[in-house]
Amino acid sequence: MSVKVLLVDDDPALLKGLSRQFRKRFDLLVASDGVGALRLLSNREEIAVAVVDMRMPGIDGLELLRLMQKVAPNTIRIMLTGNADQQTAVDAINQGNVFRFYSKPCQYQQLGDGVDAALRQYELERSEHELVEKIVAGNTSVTSTSLLDPTELASEIVSQLAQETHSTNDDGSPLPSSEVMSEDEKLILYPVNQATIDKLWPEGWTDQIDKK
Repeated sequence: MSVKVLLVDDDPALLKGLSRQFRKRFDLLVASDGVGALRLLSNREEIAVAVVDMRMPGIDGLELLRLMQKVAPNTIRIMLTGNADQQTAVDAINQGNVFRFYSKPCQYQQLGDGVDAALRQYELERSEHELVEKIVAGNTSVTSTSLLDPTELASEIVSQLAQETHSTNDDGSPLPSSEVMSEDEKLILYPVNQATIDKLWPEGWTDQIDKK
C-alpha cells in the first residue's frame, strides 16, 4: 500500500486546484475540516504527510496539528496558511511541531518540493523506528547495548541506519557512504532523536553500570 498525502482546507476551490495539480505526483486524500481529517488519520496508518490550513471552522489548523501528534504521531505535518503573521508561525512550530510552514498564495512547485522533503523525512523516521524495534527485539548486532555509553550507542545506531536506509539529500542526491564519514558527520546526516534514545536506554540504566 502506498503512503498517502492528506490535504486539509475548508476552501473547496483550493482543494480542487491542489488535487488537480498533485494527483499524478502523490497519492492524495482530502478533508474539508478538522473532523474529517481526524477521521481519516484514525482509520489509515499510512498517511505520511498532512498539509493543513490554519483558518478553518470548528477545529482550526493549530488545534488539528496538536491533536495529530496524539492521533497520528508519525505523520509529518506541513502548515499552509493565509494568516502568515509571526505568532502563527511560532505557534505552528512550537505547538504543532510542523516540518514546513508556507504562506498563501504558495507556488505549486514550492509546495510540491516541501511535500517531497516531508515524504523523505517520513521514510527516514520509519526506517529508524523499524531498526529500533529490531534492536530491542535482539535481532540486530549492536554490541553490548546495555554497557555502552550514550555516545557509543548513538554512533552504533547511526552506523546501522546509514547501512540499512537509502537516504538522500534534499536535492535527491545520495548521501556519502557511512564508511568514509566521521562520527560527527554520521550524527548530522543520520540524526537519532531523543525518543529513540529513551526507548533504548531504560530509566536508571546508568546506575546499573556504575555498580559494576
